[in-house]
Amino acid sequence: MAKKEVASLARIIVCGHSRIGRKVVEELTNAEADFVLIDPEADKLHGQQSSLIGDATQEHILLGAGVKEADVLITCASTDEINAFIIILAKDLNPNLTILTVGRNVESIELLQGAGADNVVPSSVLGGRSIAKHAIEPQVAEFVDRVTLTHKIQIADIKLCSSSSFSGKALSESKIREETGLSVIAVRQKSGLVPNPKSDLVIHKGDTLIVLGSPEQIRTIMKMEREQ
Repeated sequence: MAKKEVASLARIIVCGHSRIGRKVVEELTNAEADFVLIDPEADKLHGQQSSLIGDATQEHILLGAGVKEADVLITCASTDEINAFIIILAKDLNPNLTILTVGRNVESIELLQGAGADNVVPSSVLGGRSIAKHAIEPQVAEFVDRVTLTHKIQIADIKLCSSSSFSGKALSESKIREETGLSVIAVRQKSGLVPNPKSDLVIHKGDTLIVLGSPEQIRTIMKMEREQ
């Protein structure tokens, strides 16, 4: 099977246990993915079963993590410049490596792509969750990124307050789409996550709506919830 078609079986290297790096590790752990985490600070690696203390900008550290045998490398360093350096070094050691990274701002996307990153996710869009998704389910993640980056659409989690006007109603009755323009792509309930929910799904206070829309539309529903 081709490497990029079976990313869930790939060996993944994560460089940096930053705020976004922690989310990446959490998502990969939940997916039971095969990965190793690199970070220079030992205390950040406490409790991580597969980790390596060291600076990922050093060739011997990447080699020790198995970069030549890896399929995917995720860089979550503290700056775009450090991420770019890691990308260049890793690509030199393994030209077939798929590299995913986070960009701190829109301007850095070109820098990181020029360094050799296959996918750059702005931290303001989906951050760690999207990067991990690329490593586990690249086809789904590619579609999401095309939507969010091309049309300035975002994904947000909206937790329904105790007095939410949407509570106790089916999605079709809630008129969320009519009133806000948002698409509800999933609902997280006590029983678990409901992806692509049907129109007759009843939502309740405490449920979390995962919505897709523009920043203005997301602000609209957040304001509606605050005013309840």
